[in-house]
Amino acid sequence: MSNPITIVGNVGTDPTAAILPGGARKVTFRIAVSERYYDRKKNEWVDADPSWFTVEAFRTLGEHVEQSVHRGDNVIVSGRLRVRTWENDKGRGTAVDLEADAVGHNLAWGTSTYSKTHRTESASQDTTDLQAQQSEHRQPGTGGGGGEEAAQRSGWTVPLSEPSEAPALVGAGDTPF
Repeated sequence: MSNPITIVGNVGTDPTAAILPGGARKVTFRIAVSERYYDRKKNEWVDADPSWFTVEAFRTLGEHVEQSVHRGDNVIVSGRLRVRTWENDKGRGTAVDLEADAVGHNLAWGTSTYSKTHRTESASQDTTDLQAQQSEHRQPGTGGGGGEEAAQRSGWTVPLSEPSEAPALVGAGDTPF
């Protein structure tokens, strides 16, 4: 059973990487989440005891987490909650793991710089193969040029007005995001 959840907290350990038997990368770190409440008797803000989660990030997300997240960072993690029990020579207990779908810095507490990673050769080759397959399945006489058909193949829309003499801001190989 998995439950979607988003948590905000402080990273308690630097991310550590491991390669799984199938070759996938898994990066884990611990995060502490605690509430603050106003204690009227003490007339001050008090931190409640933290709840600790182990965050697991796989494959590319894991690589990015390993490069970007550090102990002490305030982060937002969205993913699936998994509760498991454990037992060892010291006793038994319950652990709460979070398999991350997304991890990012909490910009309420600081600034961050984003750097988009470039596609690998295999991703570019996959795109080229897909375009070749699409052109093979085209009906005869539909043309192979630009215009509306090219827009449909690439996922871009056709402009409503005639093209202007202004330079293009987006190149043919660029993605819309």
